[in-house]
Amino acid sequence: MRTPHNRHAELLQLLDELCESRLEASGFARLEELIRGDREALTIYLQHIDLHGSLHWDAAQCGVATEDVTSQHADSKLNPSVGKRSRRMAWISIVSAACLAVVSLLVALSGDAADEVVAVDKQSQNKSVLEKSDVLPVDQGPANARITKTLDAAAPSAVAVTLKSKAKSAGPTEKAKPSPKPHVVAIVDSPIDENLPIVEYINAHIRAGWTSAEVSPSTTATDAEWLRRIHLQLVGRIPAIDVVERFLVDTSEGKRRLIVDQLLDDNDYISHSSTVWTNLLVGRSTETVRTYDRPALKKFLREAFAYNRPWKDVVYDLVAAEGETREDGATNFLVAHVNNQAVPATAIVSRVFLGTQIHCTQCHDHPFNDWKQSSFWELNSCFQQTEVVRSRTAQTAEIVKRNVGGPVFFENRQGVLRAAYPTFAGQRIDPSPQAHRRKRLAELMTQGKDMQVALATVNRFWAHFMGCGFTNPVDDMGPHNPPSHPQVLERLAGEFVKHNYDVKQLIRWITQTECYQLTSRFGDNNGSDNPEAGYIPAFSRVYVRPLSPEQVYNSLLVATGVDRQLWDQLAASRENWLQQFVTAHETDENDESTAFEGTITQALLLMNGDLTNRALAGNAGSLLDAVGGTRAKDSRKLELLCLAALSRKPTPQEEAVFGRFLRTPRARNQEEQIERLRDVFWVYLNSSEFVSVH
Repeated sequence: MRTPHNRHAELLQLLDELCESRLEASGFARLEELIRGDREALTIYLQHIDLHGSLHWDAAQCGVATEDVTSQHADSKLNPSVGKRSRRMAWISIVSAACLAVVSLLVALSGDAADEVVAVDKQSQNKSVLEKSDVLPVDQGPANARITKTLDAAAPSAVAVTLKSKAKSAGPTEKAKPSPKPHVVAIVDSPIDENLPIVEYINAHIRAGWTSAEVSPSTTATDAEWLRRIHLQLVGRIPAIDVVERFLVDTSEGKRRLIVDQLLDDNDYISHSSTVWTNLLVGRSTETVRTYDRPALKKFLREAFAYNRPWKDVVYDLVAAEGETREDGATNFLVAHVNNQAVPATAIVSRVFLGTQIHCTQCHDHPFNDWKQSSFWELNSCFQQTEVVRSRTAQTAEIVKRNVGGPVFFENRQGVLRAAYPTFAGQRIDPSPQAHRRKRLAELMTQGKDMQVALATVNRFWAHFMGCGFTNPVDDMGPHNPPSHPQVLERLAGEFVKHNYDVKQLIRWITQTECYQLTSRFGDNNGSDNPEAGYIPAFSRVYVRPLSPEQVYNSLLVATGVDRQLWDQLAASRENWLQQFVTAHETDENDESTAFEGTITQALLLMNGDLTNRALAGNAGSLLDAVGGTRAKDSRKLELLCLAALSRKPTPQEEAVFGRFLRTPRARNQEEQIERLRDVFWVYLNSSEFVSVH
């Protein structure tokens, strides 16, 4: 019997032969046998490939054009991982025959289909998305072309399912540019999942909570339900028809995890995440007396999500920012809130980054715990050196440090004047004029022993994906509102810190959990698992939430297949459309209500608004035009409309009702057919199912 040492020595010998193109067929078979199921052997293999890839890259540079080498090195400076990937790809091209065999081996090990290959050019994606407008860059033209070609097919499987490399669409005001011929690599769903111990820990504690609450989990979400949910939460829109049909016919075991990885590398993830956090930091309302540069703030956030910056660094930059609003996008967060003695800034920093609502302690001690009025003003004292200097000639502002020292004074309920020195988490901050209080506060928040930023971030992301946080509200953590699953929250926060505040990794942990795979529908024995009714969440199902206005807008464009010219026309009115869902409130946090609450005005806007009417006009290139202009059966047309709007196939009841409507009386011409299809599509788009994440 071979020892592990002998097996690895043999593995290294085979790898040397592979890199020197001397490995024969029997050697390939032996290499596969050694790697299969052996985590350490697989690690050795990957390290060996990377090492030799770098050596081959260095040796091959003399044969590469100077301009190519320059551009590739420039990319590697922007993102080291891209440079590393480029070196590996260059080596792969040199030993292509050997790598094809190795790719086949890894695909066989993972169980993924060998024909599922995608192009990876992440650096170009990151650079392009930073220059795009707020409008979601979804290219509907090619999708409609594919739909038109396959409408007459008898079964959904007729839709092509091969993943093809294609250019990322530019924003609505730009023309889409063809991408250069990319490197091609295989998507491998590794049988060894490094996230498994963390996910299993979460699963075990969530299951224990089900037992304690005497509830049983709902059934697993269907593929269609899960796919729509993950798209809305990660990229801010529903999936296109071809994506849905490809996913529904895919039988591979790890396809859900693979979709998460694909969406995390999508430009729309960057756009959607930056939109969510821009709204959270400064709101949606554009009518304000405070001068701040919203696009510059969003650009700062785009860069953060594009390069997956550690979240603690993002928080530090936002809290400690100084400079001009156009030059440093992070400054716009505080510019929007440093007014009224920095009371709004104090409240929102605590609520968004620390997960605690301390605004009520501005005037009195907290009624349900030991938070004192002095705690609010001690944090507020950290912002007293912050001054916003506004330009008289341009719509810009600048954050500067005032050389002031000492405490801030406040009056308690008894009318006694008190002094509050800058303090955070029990640590006193130097109150002298020379010290920089706000930078020291940012350091203590993100680099000290206090884990409140990690706890608050984990809680907020858990709520984003599950529909409810470990505390409800998500930003009101404290002794008066303990978390429903403290062990899970603490473990996730600890791992988040250990992994350098990696947001993508946090998302992978949450979306791989057992509870995230469940349906949002109640089961036979979990009717009490309803946080909206005041119950403690057990996460025996995913909780339904309304779509944000941006998700509604983007999903309407995807569902209806609006062509590029119409997108350009709609872009100008996009902000006006979104503003109809915003109600500003004059509060200490410059707050606003932004939920899609289903008011009469909102319902009428969705039913008969300009966007809906123009999207359903059936213009050339739209989904209705493609569906109505083919010889497909009515059942297939209905199926495509349902897939486009709700990412699922019609129910038997829908097939009966809508099928009868489409058949009787039979439309006499194409225009009448499109009119009937438009009516059916309108019903789907105005359903409660369309405007909710479930």
